[in-house]
Amino acid sequence: PDPRKSEPFGVVLVHRDRHLIVVEKPTGLLTAPLPRTASKAAEDGSAAPSALRAAGLLCRKNGGPPKVVYRLEKFTSGLLLFARSSDVATALQGQIQAGAMKRTFRCVVVGAPELSTGLISSMLIDSGNGRKGSREGTLTVKAAKSRPPGKTPGPGNLAITRYRTVVEGAGQTALEVRVVTAQP
Repeated sequence: PDPRKSEPFGVVLVHRDRHLIVVEKPTGLLTAPLPRTASKAAEDGSAAPSALRAAGLLCRKNGGPPKVVYRLEKFTSGLLLFARSSDVATALQGQIQAGAMKRTFRCVVVGAPELSTGLISSMLIDSGNGRKGSREGTLTVKAAKSRPPGKTPGPGNLAITRYRTVVEGAGQTALEVRVVTAQP
């Protein structure tokens, strides 16, 4: 098959049924266009490459356009789950918010964290262009057994992530990272 048709923008189809589409997103590709980019694309008829657009191309013959359930950062590769209806998207996002669905990632970092297991927390704020970042002074790393902090006064949404070291070597560390709370 022609990879331009079967793997648009390098996105690989992993699973597709009448409710869901699962794709493998490569690094360097947005999950979905940023709001500013999407509105510009609507004006000039172009559409920026994204995993959402690729998922739409992979399921355009049957079903409506896919809906974002959660996002991966541009420079993160991995599996993405898209819903094929608004009802399914709402249900899946509710499961994520309720903690019924767990998102676990594996990554390799340069160096090694001071703690082999830990809890990372911060207050996420809009840092411009549709991106989120930690509000200054709120990013903390604590021992894994620490109690998660609550929301601190001021703007932002509490984000909690847990990690554990899988293996260390050659100046790099493989980590398993689990998102506990975040925006979908």
